[in-house]
Amino acid sequence: MLRTPEVFSSWLGATQIRDPDPADLDFIRRMILNMDAPEHMRLRRLVSAVFTRRRLERAAAEITQRARDLVTAFTRGGDLPVDVTDDFPLANLADLLGVPLADRAMLLRWTNRVIGYQDPEHAEVLRDETGKPVNPRSPAALGDMFAYATELAAYKREHPADDLMTALAAADLADAELQMFFFLVVIAGNDTVRSALPGGVLALVEHPG
Repeated sequence: MLRTPEVFSSWLGATQIRDPDPADLDFIRRMILNMDAPEHMRLRRLVSAVFTRRRLERAAAEITQRARDLVTAFTRGGDLPVDVTDDFPLANLADLLGVPLADRAMLLRWTNRVIGYQDPEHAEVLRDETGKPVNPRSPAALGDMFAYATELAAYKREHPADDLMTALAAADLADAELQMFFFLVVIAGNDTVRSALPGGVLALVEHPG
């Protein structure tokens, strides 16, 4: 399947379970998930250079200590999803991307908007001028995230560091490609972990053996 994109295409109709609005399809195709070779491999090679063994080994110690600190604080009381399993991936993601820790609340807000828009506890429903809900994954709903990504990339060009946004900013990417990569890493790199961890803890509590 991976070797026959002309038959099993990620680009043709994108990869979401629901077919996207035809008006948004060109926009959605700018994300690496929705690309076929050779464009997919071009972006993949660029980012794989950031995920070196040296970087991962260095990050592992920091991540382990962060987990210990959060769990230790939680044993004195709190709300597990809010105090531990929301914060843990956000802090790790901020380090990886090179986002200031002070801005990580925005990463959570954007994730809730995109992933949790049908959840009454997390929903932040955006509406157009007629009051109609706006698709949270449409260009209209992602403008503030994309503006932040562009500003952060400009900063990294002037102040390079050992992080993913510096690598993206230094690459020959179109603005839309950079913005969509930032969107993918923020949402997928955050929500997967914060959704899986509470379930894992619950399983351990219910089956301590």
